Amino acid sequence: MAQDQTNEKDQVLIARNNETGETGAVKGLKQDGTPDMAPSKSAKLSDLVVFNIHKNPLEAFLSNFVRQCKNPSMFSFFKVDADNVNSVGQVVEDALKDPEANKAMLSEAKVEVKATNRNSHAIDESRI
Repeated sequence: MAQDQTNEKDQVLIARNNETGETGAVKGLKQDGTPDMAPSKSAKLSDLVVFNIHKNPLEAFLSNFVRQCKNPSMFSFFKVDADNVNSVGQVVEDALKDPEANKAMLSEAKVEVKATNRNSHAIDESRI
């Protein structure tokens, strides 16, 4: 299940709650800032977060998610081709039931959430 990082195909985000073990294809965010997930085997593609190399809602979604979550390390994210979400998504979800045993396979689909540091400077009001 090799996932090419420069894949031209649409892809779907799969998430795992590291505390509860709940997995699913990401539909968006719940009110509490956690991912709203659906079973990838039965989810409608139009309901899911879909992205590709040319449009990057993944970055916007993850940026917003990290801001809203009190504990961003609570979730792990994985990507699968949108064309295969109903089959490969289920394989990823099954593998996430025992992430340590399936670490090698999951690493190919894992999305790394990196913290970004932005340098900002206070504006001196006297210079305005």
